[in-house]
Amino acid sequence: MNIAVVDVAAESGGAASVLEYFYEQHRRDKKNHYVYLLSTYHLDETENITVVNVPWVKKGWGSRLYFDFFGVNRYLKQYGINEVLSLQNTVLPGFKGKQTVYEHNALPFSEYKFSLFEDRRMWIYQNVIGKFILYAIRRADHVIVQTEWMKRAVTERIPGSENKTEVCFPYVMIPEIYKYQSMGKKLFFYPANSSRFKNHRLIIDACRILKNDGYQDYSVIFTLYGNETKEISELHRMSREEELNIEWAGPLPSENVYKLYERSVLVFPSYIETIGLPLYEASVIGSPILAADCQYARDLLKDYDKVFFFDYRDKDKLTEYMELLMKADK
Repeated sequence: MNIAVVDVAAESGGAASVLEYFYEQHRRDKKNHYVYLLSTYHLDETENITVVNVPWVKKGWGSRLYFDFFGVNRYLKQYGINEVLSLQNTVLPGFKGKQTVYEHNALPFSEYKFSLFEDRRMWIYQNVIGKFILYAIRRADHVIVQTEWMKRAVTERIPGSENKTEVCFPYVMIPEIYKYQSMGKKLFFYPANSSRFKNHRLIIDACRILKNDGYQDYSVIFTLYGNETKEISELHRMSREEELNIEWAGPLPSENVYKLYERSVLVFPSYIETIGLPLYEASVIGSPILAADCQYARDLLKDYDKVFFFDYRDKDKLTEYMELLMKADK
């Protein structure tokens, strides 16, 4: 059987991790041939996997819509595709065969609702693109989600979808050599992109309180450069002007992230996630975790005993936990 795996959206982060997960699964499947339709992300071809890169899809939304509705048909016909696995939350409108959609966007199901004036981009994702995602779930023959809470959310919004919805946790293989070990100066680590809901501002606010309380022997590491968005640029400027203990390290390779988990506390104030992959990674390595008290985090960390939950709006509680961990390490 010829199966198309469509993921022109994947570039980095969690989306890339999902793509790599399925790629490793499919490499071992010698009964089927897979055609990976990607934009710029690089994967090696194998005996049973053909990789097609379509970089022009990234030119804008118009290019993306043209590809989904029309451009993709060329490749489906060229490779005699019998079945489609979409890893980008949506189905292909023109394909008549079996379609499986991997739903890993929590925005349409989030308890938090963006206003148009608060963040136009997030509002569009939640209210416009969200409708396409809900349509895709209704249209798909099979739906894959990452967690039990996402399955509950999907079936609540789309009655009757329970029987075709499967939970598939994207396990990441973390080498056993990485184990948490507390080391001297307290280090807090937040590996996240620049999306507003990642909530970097709350950590900035907590660091401001820590400075006023006289704490200096600690550091917070962000995996951002500090110029990704207007809001992030503002936070970067504030942290520099106020001399807060924040390092803007930029994106890091997995090996460096794992090494930081070994000697840091994971701080994760994001209030919209499907799974929050750093929570899983840090828990495997044994790091202490400060996590936003949201369904995704409660679901993932229900059996983990080194986590403190806080309201994602409560800078005082986050500060209290940071102080507690700094004192505990002395």
